[in-house]
Formats: sequence, structure tokens, C-alpha cells
Amino acid sequence: MFNLYQNLNKKDEDHKEPVVTGHDRFWQERPRTRRKRRAVNRRTQSAIELDSEAVISARGTLRRGRSASIEDDDSDEEKSYQLSNKIDNLAKILFSRVSAARKESDVRERWPLTNNANTTDPVCSRWCVNPICYWYRLRNRSPEPEIIRRTNYNFPNNDATDTDGNGRHNYTALGHGPSVCEDVGEYMEMEKRSRDRALSIFQAYIRKTPRYSLVKQLNNIGSRMDKHWFTVRDTCLKTDRLITLAPLSRNCPLSISSLAKNVLNDLFLALQHPYICPIFDIDFLEYDGQNYVIVVQPISQGSLKDLIYGIERTGWNEDWSQKYGSRGKGLPLPQVQQMGRQVLEALVFLKERGFPTVTHLHSGNVLVQNGVARLAGLENTLLGFTSRIHPLIVSRMSQSISVDMLCFGHMLFEMCAGYELPSFKPNSVHLSDLEMLLNY
Repeated sequence: MFNLYQNLNKKDEDHKEPVVTGHDRFWQERPRTRRKRRAVNRRTQSAIELDSEAVISARGTLRRGRSASIEDDDSDEEKSYQLSNKIDNLAKILFSRVSAARKESDVRERWPLTNNANTTDPVCSRWCVNPICYWYRLRNRSPEPEIIRRTNYNFPNNDATDTDGNGRHNYTALGHGPSVCEDVGEYMEMEKRSRDRALSIFQAYIRKTPRYSLVKQLNNIGSRMDKHWFTVRDTCLKTDRLITLAPLSRNCPLSISSLAKNVLNDLFLALQHPYICPIFDIDFLEYDGQNYVIVVQPISQGSLKDLIYGIERTGWNEDWSQKYGSRGKGLPLPQVQQMGRQVLEALVFLKERGFPTVTHLHSGNVLVQNGVARLAGLENTLLGFTSRIHPLIVSRMSQSISVDMLCFGHMLFEMCAGYELPSFKPNSVHLSDLEMLLNY
């Protein structure tokens, strides 16, 4: 058996192909029948396939880790683009407040800034002039002393002392004047003083009202300059509320008393509607000879304006000038129809109840809660406040058009176009924007 096995192995070796071929002097390995697997071609991604967000974040991380001495030189276009973005963001914050101060100063031309302005008057104080001067310098390129001289501030006129007793001209070094940073710094200081004063007034109210405890002071989430927002804790109901604080206007038709307060609270208690934001409480406070109105409302995580401009729910309490500095995307047509009808039903309800015409109808006063539009800001009409759109429409209003319907049309335009209508009625450019968006 063993011999048989050896003979079989010998026959297999005889028929087996040699490992090498050719003459022993030029031998080479026989090619294998199995082919080697090709290496995987790891192709690099093209520029169009790269994730732009990942590249931007990686570039930002790399730049944060480097020192200024080894930073690479960006192109001139990139530097100018970054500089223009910074200037735009800074100008939006500044001009949103300065333009409102300019409008208010135009309304109060009957008592302009005079020499007897003191620091106790919030409007006639000296530091209010600096943002206005900066605004005029950008618009009219006028020097600051000339602007302040127009407002009856006495500054020494250097033109009268150009020559001395011998007839020689007295030359002085040219100063650069206040820079943009100084003007912005003065504005920020003015804003800080206003917020600190509002906080002290509100703390005085909290001490008299033990039901509420202060949580924090919010940013300027609205466009009104002298209005401030706070979040409080209702100790009775164990829930958070939103409280607004604003000085009463001179045009307020109500006499400030406990009777007026009770009548207003009973009125808003009766206005119960699913498309109207409730007002829990209205109170008045006198502080340093000035009357203030305090309104307690529920906290809403965003308004219709936030929805138009694509603001996330977590950013509802950001500054008004920062949220709406760029153009919004608008809303789809079904959502415009749905929320527009909800606002109309709220207006019809108020008209049937004999409520005065709503003059403060805009997207910022329409709160969105669980996808439902709820009309807010109804107290502004009763307290004599004027809206931001009032100067735009008051000169061209006719008796046949109601103010609330005109404001409703402006709000519909903003819902569709993604930006506020800057004129009394839309022109051809505005209509073309609407047609393009609706057809899209």
C-alpha cells in the first residue's frame, strides 16, 4: 500500500509543470494563472464636491490657532468684503436708533434743544445730540459745530477770530474731529444709561408688586426707542410672563387713575378670542414725575415678523436691529392665506365689539403660537401711541380708507415679499417682486 502511494506521487510530479521556464541560465518564474487585484483608485474630490461649510469651519479653527505674526495675507477683495460686512452690521445697530431719535426730534420741533437743556430732561440732554450729529455728518457732510449751532447750542465761533490785532491770520492745526468709534461709543453709553434707568424703574415697580419676581431684562426686541422688555416669574401661577415698560405719550387720552386702570383690565378681560393675544394686566407707575404704563402678556417664542425673516424660535429675544437687518424670504402662499385670514377674523371681532380702529397692525404685533397668528399690541391704540408706519400713511390717507386695512395690506406685502413696503403703495418694482415670488 505504501509503494502504491509513492508511485502515484511520482506520476504527479512527472506531469506537473516546472516552476520556471527557459534555459537555466535565463530562467524566470512562470506567470500565475490568478491575476492580482487592482489597487483601489482613491480619487481626490473636486472643488465642487467639497463641503463648503466644513471648509469654512476648518479655516476658522485654523485661523483662531494662529498668531497675528504668521497670519497669511488675504486678498484685497476678501478684506474689503469683511470690512464692509462689519461696517454694515455696526451701521444697522446705530442707525436704527439714531433715525428714530431724529424722527422724534422732528415731531418735537416746538421745544428744540436750547441752551437751557439740562441733564434731567431725557430729550434735551447734551448726549442726545451726538448720534444726531453723526447721522447728519453722514447725510449732509456738515461739520458738527455747525449742526449743533443750528440747535441753539452756543459754541465759540472760530470764524470771528480768524485774525489778530495786527491783521494776521491765526492758523490752528486741523483736528480729525470725533471718529466713528467715538460716536458709536457715545451711543452705546447712551443706550446703557437708558437701559439702566428702565431697570431701576422696573425694580421700583417690582417692590410694590410682590406677585412678580424679575428674571432678566431682555434686549430691544421692538423698534420703539423708549420701550423696554422684561421676563418675570408669576409667583401665584408659577409661570413666566413678559412685561413691557414704556413712558406714556402726551397724546394719551386717558387720565391716569385707579379707575382707568380697572376699566382697561376689565376691557381686555372681555376680549377673549383665539386669534387675539390676551393681556393679563395693565398698571400705571409714576417715577420722577413721569407716568409709565406696564403691560403683562404671555411669553411667545416669536412673531410673524420672525417667521418672515427666518428667525429661529431660540432667537426671538435678540435685538430688533440685528434680527431684521437683511431681507427675509417671505412665506408660502398657503401660509399667507391662512394667517391673513386669522388676522382678519380678529379685526372683525374687534369691530363688532366696538373696539377703536387698530392703528398698530404690523407683523411685529402678530404673535405666532403653535402655528396660529394672534393679534397683539391693542393697548397702543387706547394709550395714544403712534406706530412706525404712521408718518408714511398719515399724509396720504383718505376718509374712504381705514387705517387698519391699509396696515393689513402692508403686512400682506411683507409676508409675500420678505421686506417692508417703504412707500404708501407699491410701485412697479414692488409688484414685479411679488409676481416673481408668487410664480416661483
